[in-house]
Amino acid sequence: MIRENQKILNQLNILSDAVLLFASFIASYYLRFYIMPDGLQSLQPKFYLYTICVITPVQLLVYKFFGLYESNRKKNVGKIVRNILLINIAVLALTQTGLFFFKFKDFSRGVLYIFLLLESVLLCGKHIINRRILHFMRSRGYNQKYVILAGCGVTARRCFQELRNSPELGYQVVGYVSSLEDWPELPYLGSFTDIEVLLEKYKPDEFIAALDDEHTDVGYLAQACEASGTRFFLVPYYVQFFSNRPQVDSLNGIPMFSLRRIPLDNMVNAFIKRTFDVIGSLLLIVLTSPLMLAVAIGVKLSSPGPVLFRQKRIGYGSKPFTMYKFRSMRLNLQEDTAWSQNSDDGLEAPADFALPRPAHLEQMLEYSRRLAAPFPYVRADFYETKEKLVFGELTFTPAGALDTGRLPETDRMFGKLLELS
Repeated sequence: MIRENQKILNQLNILSDAVLLFASFIASYYLRFYIMPDGLQSLQPKFYLYTICVITPVQLLVYKFFGLYESNRKKNVGKIVRNILLINIAVLALTQTGLFFFKFKDFSRGVLYIFLLLESVLLCGKHIINRRILHFMRSRGYNQKYVILAGCGVTARRCFQELRNSPELGYQVVGYVSSLEDWPELPYLGSFTDIEVLLEKYKPDEFIAALDDEHTDVGYLAQACEASGTRFFLVPYYVQFFSNRPQVDSLNGIPMFSLRRIPLDNMVNAFIKRTFDVIGSLLLIVLTSPLMLAVAIGVKLSSPGPVLFRQKRIGYGSKPFTMYKFRSMRLNLQEDTAWSQNSDDGLEAPADFALPRPAHLEQMLEYSRRLAAPFPYVRADFYETKEKLVFGELTFTPAGALDTGRLPETDRMFGKLLELS
């Protein structure tokens, strides 16, 4: 029943989009030539009518190709809006290319730009309203989909919790199948060997396999669902280690999952970031130049010595670079190293934590242990340059300076393995 109703809703969705596209173009034509100034028409109205008759089916086909009319309750509405905007811009560019190719110089580009604005507002607004209405109906018990879970471990319970906490998605969990009857919160339907009988009996819309340490033939479950017309979903047990947007690679057709996505691996993202870094840095230097001038004067007047402090640091790719900052301590002419002594007049060390300069790596590690005592996670950075091991820094944070996109369970797992020794 739901599938039949879904087909009707999809057809109505496509028809309403076609009406909105056509109405947006007519309104754009009227605004450009009858409301806005200088509305001189060089082409007959029929040419604009022919144009919208070509644009509408092409745009609807592109919408359908990108899954805009698929039944996907879990799809984020922001992604739908983004796809609509990108498709509208792409179709506009394609239309302008066609007009140029066929030499329609007198065709008003203003009509196309107004059409882009109107269609984007109307279509995005319609789909947002549709999604909100469906969420309201599903939260009241209408338009439900029935799901069977496979497994009774941590992953399956997490899936059930998410489905139960999102009533607007409209999922009803019938029960679970497992080799163990160990989940009193849900009805136990049977074991994995009964899957074909259970699919025939309950006729679920979706089957979610969320198996942890239960060994069964996942291929058999998928084939049984395929034979009964039930949508099959597989949730890997290691999903707890994934970030929100895991990266999927392929090795000659073999899918490989990366625990986290590195956006800068993409050349476009890296170029955008580098451009932003350069432009943003120059802009901030200009804006803060009066403040930096005042700081420079203050440093110069407060004590003798240069205004800027220079020091070698290890940068990207283990390459050394010179770091510049405003000098904040007195000049030490007796030492040619960057180490501050406990008796240094330019640095006031805490009275209860006086440490002499470390003479070897073992002593440095001992200092690290003492400094790290109050913190659950500590990261010690060492750099290898010119065949020498150089101590960089200690990071004391609850997250251990790890990727904040990972789950807290992942941080705890790494924290147990971390030893400063």
